[in-house]
Amino acid sequence: MIKIFTLALFLFPTLTTFAAEPEIRILELKGTAVEMLGTIPSPLAVGSVVQAGRRIKVGKDSMVIVSLGKDVVTKLAAEAIAQFSTVHAKDWRLKLEKGITASAVRNPEKRENHFQVQTRGAVMGVRGTVFYIEDMPKKPLFLCTCKGTVDIRAVTGKNIDSVTATHHDRPLTFTEKTGSDKLTSKTAPMGTAHSDADVQYLENILKKL
Repeated sequence: MIKIFTLALFLFPTLTTFAAEPEIRILELKGTAVEMLGTIPSPLAVGSVVQAGRRIKVGKDSMVIVSLGKDVVTKLAAEAIAQFSTVHAKDWRLKLEKGITASAVRNPEKRENHFQVQTRGAVMGVRGTVFYIEDMPKKPLFLCTCKGTVDIRAVTGKNIDSVTATHHDRPLTFTEKTGSDKLTSKTAPMGTAHSDADVQYLENILKKL
C-alpha cells in the first residue's frame, strides 16, 4: 500500500500542489443579468458561479450582488458592465466598463491592494473599505469612500489622491483633461444614490460569508 501511495504522488504531484481558485458567486439578483461567453449571453441566477475574466452585464431595472471568495461583496446596479478576475489567487480585480458599483471589502492579511477597481481613467486600490463608484458615459467619475481607505491613481500609474474616511467624509469627482495622466480630483456632494443603509446591508452580507 505504501509503494502504491508513493507512486501516485510521483505520477500526480498536482494533487498536493494546486489549490482551487476562490469562487465568484451570485448572491442576490433582482431582474436579469448575464455572463458573456464571448459574444453569447448566458443567464445568471442566484448561486451561479462566474468564471474569472468573463464580463457580467446587468439588465435594465436590475441589480446583482456578487461575492469574491470570502473577502469581497460587490453590488452592480442596473445596466452595469463589469469583469472580475483574480490576482495570484489572493487578490481581486474589478474592471468596471460602465455603471454603478458599491463594495464591502475585508482584508484579513492587510494586503496593500487586496481589491482593485479599474475604471475609464483610474485604478483604485483598496485595503479594507466600503466604497461607491459611478462611471457613467459623458459624466465625471464619482467615488465615495464610505469608510476605510482608497488610493487612487491614473491608469498610467501616477498617484492622484488617497481618501481615508469614517462616514462618507470626502466624496470626489475625477475629470480627464488631455490624457489619463492628467486626471484631476475635486470634492463633490455625496448625492442620494447611496446611503448608510446600503453600506450596512453590504457589510452584513460580508459578515455571513
